[in-house]
Amino acid sequence: YLHQSLSLAEATEVEKNIESKRLYPFVCIPFYLNALVEYYKCNHCCPELRKELYEFWIERAFFIDDRCSTDIIGLRDRIESKLMGIAMVMQITESQNLLTKDILGDLKLSEQKLEECFHLTLFQKKNDRCSFEHNAFKEYYAATYLSKLSLTELKKFVCYNDDPNGKIRESWYNTVLLTLSIKEKGTEYQE
Repeated sequence: YLHQSLSLAEATEVEKNIESKRLYPFVCIPFYLNALVEYYKCNHCCPELRKELYEFWIERAFFIDDRCSTDIIGLRDRIESKLMGIAMVMQITESQNLLTKDILGDLKLSEQKLEECFHLTLFQKKNDRCSFEHNAFKEYYAATYLSKLSLTELKKFVCYNDDPNGKIRESWYNTVLLTLSIKEKGTEYQE
């Protein structure tokens, strides 16, 4: 795919970056590989951290197409906290989607606030069920929420309660890795 999407020199550079930056998880899944190629085309390099690739995807979701931004009225600021809440509920319940009525009732969102979320290509509604376009977006927003928590609070969400060593639940593994990528260096997570 790399050699079909990029010049020979670019594909070789990306392959070297995949190896040196340990980006192997991104090449095994077509969705991630496509995003990695798009990132490279725009930035002429590969991301250093997972969060950079996710932020690139999210930023692109705030564009209707490559020429017209929907963010001119502050859409991003208004809905990101809502998407974090929705993502956390999905992550905690290990769900890929939620009923619209549950979001409106349990998360206390108004219909207008929820409708704003559908202006993005990454969040959608089908047959009264709401979901992220790809699980990666759910993980990103859940990780963003978790990155604001202390290590003790984080463990309450992601670790088994009865494990004295704080073993991470399998369903949270990717989200925890992304949380660590988002969390600033020099914080308590470094332990």
